[in-house]
Amino acid sequence: MTRERGGNVTTTGEFTDELRSLLSEAVENGIDVEGGWLVQSPSDETPDWDVEIWRVERGDAEADDR
Repeated sequence: MTRERGGNVTTTGEFTDELRSLLSEAVENGIDVEGGWLVQSPSDETPDWDVEIWRVERGDAEADDR
């Protein structure tokens, strides 16, 4: 199942915003997003991706950089 999100993503900032929004929406709807995800492209022109999502505690240095 796919759905249109915010339109074309043309910058890393827009990518981050869309990803943040998607993750927040999923968690708010009770979806466990942690772990590995194989994302297969519907097109031969776009690569498939193996994505890993792990929760980061807000006190961690990486979280402080956001």
